[in-house]
Amino acid sequence: GAAEIRWKSLGLGPVGGTEWMTSAISRDKVFLLAQSSEEPFPPEVLMEIKDERLLDDAEEAAFPPCRVQILLGVLGNLFAVLPTCVETALPFACNAPFVQDPARIKIENPETSPTNRWLLERIGKLAASVMLQWLQPASGSLPERSRAYGLFPNVDGNDASLKGMCGSTVQKAFRASIGNTPFLLT
Repeated sequence: GAAEIRWKSLGLGPVGGTEWMTSAISRDKVFLLAQSSEEPFPPEVLMEIKDERLLDDAEEAAFPPCRVQILLGVLGNLFAVLPTCVETALPFACNAPFVQDPARIKIENPETSPTNRWLLERIGKLAASVMLQWLQPASGSLPERSRAYGLFPNVDGNDASLKGMCGSTVQKAFRASIGNTPFLLT
């Protein structure tokens, strides 16, 4: 329609690489945007991207490093700039340069797409890193720090659908990143 949708920054978030956001259509709701640092694509990922773009090995193509983003406060949708039809059970939305299916509606399965698996793993690591940093005493009061638990994924690991596999990939990377690090507020 005639409505313009625009994000507005409300300032820095609780840890580095995060920012509080609101939108013109939901001014009363606050979201936390977290962005990873830029990272170059690994060789197997570059190979898949070149195959998708029908580039042969002789053709040079510049693929700049990429970052992944999560938005806490919006449930589990996956975006490749524009929304895909993949809605996971993750507690945050994810944006990354996913390899999409030919119809550009879904993303390729992370079991067969090294690119999507790598991006989803990076998303899990980002969520874990933000949560662990946010839980630190320097991040604010106890009630404020407890909001970090909103990043904790809890998806059905037995869901074999595309959305289930995407959520499980993020959750596994999240748990691996936390490892044995204490993360309970007491």
